[in-house]
Amino acid sequence: MHSQQTAANAWVAAKIQIYALITVSTGICLVRHSLFLKALVKIRSFNFLIWARGILLFGHWYLTLPK
Repeated sequence: MHSQQTAANAWVAAKIQIYALITVSTGICLVRHSLFLKALVKIRSFNFLIWARGILLFGHWYLTLPK
């Protein structure tokens, strides 16, 4: 029973690390791409919609992964 609890705790810790990594990398990407986004908005909002759709598709794919 104890080993199962330890495994569960390790999995929770791993999930927290994964979420933290995603959050940090997303933040870094947003900072890096802030200039890119400004240029993108200047070019065309249509391009931004394609980019946003890509993020939504990735988010949907990530959520459907077995946890």
